Amino acid sequence: VIPGGPAAFSCNVAVEDVILCVDGVSVVGETVDDVKRRIVGPEGIPIEVTLRHKRHSGEVKEHVVRLLRQPPVPFPERLSEGPIGLGLDLERMDDGSLVVRKLQNGGAASLSNQIRVGDKIVLVDGIRMNDVGQPVNGHLGFKMV
Repeated sequence: VIPGGPAAFSCNVAVEDVILCVDGVSVVGETVDDVKRRIVGPEGIPIEVTLRHKRHSGEVKEHVVRLLRQPPVPFPERLSEGPIGLGLDLERMDDGSLVVRKLQNGGAASLSNQIRVGDKIVLVDGIRMNDVGQPVNGHLGFKMV
């Protein structure tokens, strides 16, 4: 998983996941070079990858990940370790919930293609956001719901 790439930003692709299909075509038994040729394509073109993932519990799960082909975003040394921002502005609503007000172009939230203006942030790394008044920061690969 390339840091700063679409798979990394999706938080749905992990090291040791097994690629089963690319755009609905089985790649089981194909060489690494053949699979790379199926994955690499013009920037901005969507891709659908079916993966087999082994969870920490030992359970094996297959799932489909939809990504948008784009070049990796280089991370300066200072952002590759420690807390990093997501490139979004949040607004606290009267009911205590957090709502995405703005996405920063080129930020992790925008590049993930999974967060949109108006989305309500419920959990970050399993922590409920209703009562948290701190910035939403985390380490590369942390999960936001």
